[in-house]
Amino acid sequence: MSQDAGLFPQARLVVRPGAGHAPWLDDPERFPAATTPFLATTPVRNRRNLV
Repeated sequence: MSQDAGLFPQARLVVRPGAGHAPWLDDPERFPAATTPFLATTPVRNRRNLV
């Protein structure tokens, strides 16, 4: 994965040791810290993306 992250200049690789296929369940306290900044800076493209 670290090689793939280099393909995207704005990428940020977050590695959670011991996390499986559901990192939000494996480490629910720390998961938002990794995802919230990304989601906050991702522009909404159209009204369908609004929740």
